[in-house]
Amino acid sequence: FESFDFKFIDFENPENNDFHVTVEFNAEGRQKIRPDIVFFVNGIPFAIIENKKSGTKIEEALTQMNRNQGPDYCPKLFVYPQILIGTNKTDLLYGTIGTPNKFYAHWKEKENTKFDEKINKLISKPIEEGLYSQICADLNGATLNHKQITNRLSTEQDKGIVALLEPKRLLDLAKNFILYDAGIKKISRYQQYFAIQKSLKTIEIE
Repeated sequence: FESFDFKFIDFENPENNDFHVTVEFNAEGRQKIRPDIVFFVNGIPFAIIENKKSGTKIEEALTQMNRNQGPDYCPKLFVYPQILIGTNKTDLLYGTIGTPNKFYAHWKEKENTKFDEKINKLISKPIEEGLYSQICADLNGATLNHKQITNRLSTEQDKGIVALLEPKRLLDLAKNFILYDAGIKKISRYQQYFAIQKSLKTIEIE
């Protein structure tokens, strides 16, 4: 028999991968669960988001996320995801598989005018009407009459989603900034991420 090397993810060339997102994703283990948002890379679930409405504490999203990973719910869905996110309208915390609630963290982007401009451009970009209607319908009718607001201010939720799930950043975090420490899966904080990036640039110059 002849064997071949096969790469499920092209980390060096993010544009060669297929990125998809779905809402209200149905999964079944010992219990049926339905995460709010699942982000796929080449069909592999790479990020899961529990999104709560304004006024609901973000801790509820984290507790639900950790419950769903347990053996009595649907642990198989959580074999492959790299980033787990709990969020509400104004806040966002991230971790990885097995991260206790208290260790979920905020992501803060470095002072970057281009980053802010990118977020504002995304907010102001109209979503194709048919697609927007389908998304609202998929959300069990809870947002059936919702209208996209394109002239609003950006939130911590917006900033966290763009910072963590932009394709190149997501793949970089998954490949280089997640590790197992004594069997516990851990993901870098933003301070560590930017410190390492700065060190690598210094090494390249030298």
